[in-house]
Amino acid sequence: MMVVSAYSNASICHAEALRLLVTAIFPSASIVFSIPKGSQMYAGGAVVEGALFEKLHQKLLRAEPSSDVAEEYCDQKRRPSEDLPVSPHGGCLQARNGPLSTPCSPDVADVWRTLYLKWPPQPVAGRPLWRYDSEESSLPGMPCWTPHAVAYIGGFEAPDLRQVVAPQLFAQVPPFSSDTEVDRTFGGRTFDYRRQKVPKFASRVLDREFLLREKGCAIHEPDLLEMALPVTFPSNSSLKENSTETRRVRTFVSFAGSEPNLRALQVAVDPMHRRALRPAFGYSIATLKFALPPPLVNATRLLRQWNESWSPTPLSTAFWLSAVGHAVERRLPMDKTAAFILHENACSLAEASKSIAFLTASLVSSSPQECWNNFFLPVERFEAERGVRELMDTINLLPVGQLQ
Repeated sequence: MMVVSAYSNASICHAEALRLLVTAIFPSASIVFSIPKGSQMYAGGAVVEGALFEKLHQKLLRAEPSSDVAEEYCDQKRRPSEDLPVSPHGGCLQARNGPLSTPCSPDVADVWRTLYLKWPPQPVAGRPLWRYDSEESSLPGMPCWTPHAVAYIGGFEAPDLRQVVAPQLFAQVPPFSSDTEVDRTFGGRTFDYRRQKVPKFASRVLDREFLLREKGCAIHEPDLLEMALPVTFPSNSSLKENSTETRRVRTFVSFAGSEPNLRALQVAVDPMHRRALRPAFGYSIATLKFALPPPLVNATRLLRQWNESWSPTPLSTAFWLSAVGHAVERRLPMDKTAAFILHENACSLAEASKSIAFLTASLVSSSPQECWNNFFLPVERFEAERGVRELMDTINLLPVGQLQ
């Protein structure tokens, strides 16, 4: 089931194709699409507001049954659109789906636009691995920070992504050799292929090269599946009425258990436990890694290495990536290095990465409380995570100079 309000026809076709694929294997699965800001309809935290969502959100916070509230919510959302059924999970998508998905000052917006203009995400082996919504996005060149959708499956746990979910879903995706046109993958090019017999997929064995070459499918650890999904759209041809055409749409999907638990996320001490809980709220660290400007990703790596050099309990990648996001918005617009990083052609990727890492470390050292919430998943707070509380005892004492 999916959240839908005012989808374009293309979005409805894409959503229905994914629903059919997932529910063919997991009939009770619930699927929620995350819609980029700038399109006609938003999903999750971007639009689900008001007293009704607050009631549902509080139920989820307390991990209590929310069937009555969810039913009321579904009834209200179903009235404006009967195209597709609505899932009570619609209120759960809380991750920021783009740099301008929340209100920000003109200076901050300009920083993000300039970062993406100067340092666009880089393809991997010639393939863009970020979500691209050219039919709907009003922000060209600024990829989404979330997957296309989150699928909620009862009993799902993080190891199931590779061992259970991926093998079965990938087996349902037809090979490119079955397409009438094999060079039309929306959101990225298809791949050279040879006609081969599709093997039976063992539950724990995935042939990465074969899947990518023959089907456009891949696992992006730790929380993301990519599929070249065949989607049937109404044809634009005027020669035939009610004609259709099928093309591949590069689709990114995360998976989560059927009971998102924000309270469990807030109190979790183990970073690995938090990593397993975040996808339920639309957060994907794999998506962020591919969709963010390279200096931000590299700065996160530098910060992790720096953190490991002086702490026996280094902070999680999610914390440092979030801190980089906070530094970009809170420190970079006012910092004297901003002009060099953003506008000087002489500034290399390595220099930009190091400068952003230094700004971030300075922010964490002087004002750690400003980094308590997850920049990319604002409903998450980091205080309970292992190692974060210790920062309160090290204000202005961190060896920031090592990053200069």
